[in-house]
Amino acid sequence: MVYVYHITFSINSICHKWRKQVWESGDSSKNNWLFGLLAHGEGWHNNHHAFEYSARQGLEWW
Repeated sequence: MVYVYHITFSINSICHKWRKQVWESGDSSKNNWLFGLLAHGEGWHNNHHAFEYSARQGLEWW
């Protein structure tokens, strides 16, 4: 439970500072592959901010 809470609560602070911003979303959100793996997709934070209403996990053809 401690692991889950630490990963979940650190998404906003980590994914607004480090890694790559793929989509222009008007903020500092970034995709972080490590948190994408650890938090089961929540690390794709820039995708979430750029396409808020999309339920798709992948936005590219691959």
